[in-house]
Amino acid sequence: MKLLRHLIEDRVAASHDQPFLTFQDQVFTYGDLDRLSNRVAHALHETGVHPRDRVAVLLPNSQHFIACWLATIKLNATLVPINTQLRGEPLQHVLSNSAPHLIITTQTLVENVLVVRAALSDGCRVMVMGADDALPDAARDASIDDEPWRWRAKGGGGRLTLMRYESLLSTATDERPPDQPLREDDTAMIIYTSGTTGRAKGVMISRRAQTEHPLYYQAELLLTAPGETAYTYLPLFHVTSMGVTMGSFIGG
Repeated sequence: MKLLRHLIEDRVAASHDQPFLTFQDQVFTYGDLDRLSNRVAHALHETGVHPRDRVAVLLPNSQHFIACWLATIKLNATLVPINTQLRGEPLQHVLSNSAPHLIITTQTLVENVLVVRAALSDGCRVMVMGADDALPDAARDASIDDEPWRWRAKGGGGRLTLMRYESLLSTATDERPPDQPLREDDTAMIIYTSGTTGRAKGVMISRRAQTEHPLYYQAELLLTAPGETAYTYLPLFHVTSMGVTMGSFIGG
């Protein structure tokens, strides 16, 4: 069967200049999201993300969440979407349990990550979106390297590197990243349960399951035709919002 990466490429080729996403007052075509996700993929690779590495995304809804999601598919990396409301022990548990190689978050939410950084694996890096020149309050013991986009803060296993998302993307190409070997049983995503009756549990989603999820949403729930619009009001870290979004993407 064709896996999700191939279905995405087919849709981009067929609908390159057609609108895919309206977010706030911005409209993005399929080609726009493809180019942006290519740049993110190259930036992730530049920071040391390899196939099957885990990339945690702690982001509010935006085109960048979708671009990061698509980038992990293109790199055959494992996406770990994290509830943006988590902080303290619940966030510490998810980060410790998933052991991401990279975390992508915002200037505001990085504070919550830094508070629990002792839970992070040695060598974990944090890419910060919308970072200004000021260090977050929780990183006052950090030092700034010569590069204008890189900080280093003391972490649980040594030095924790914080990088500026926009700076990395500004030097990345939007060309299609090289193909990565894919298997149906590769782990595409680890998505956490709500944890209402105990600690949140990471559900491991294979590449095949990740592919069948939006196919089911498109065929059985959305029932939209090409050119029609679906609306999702849920956060993109939620499995339902992911189904609506990717189902809309591959369905045109």
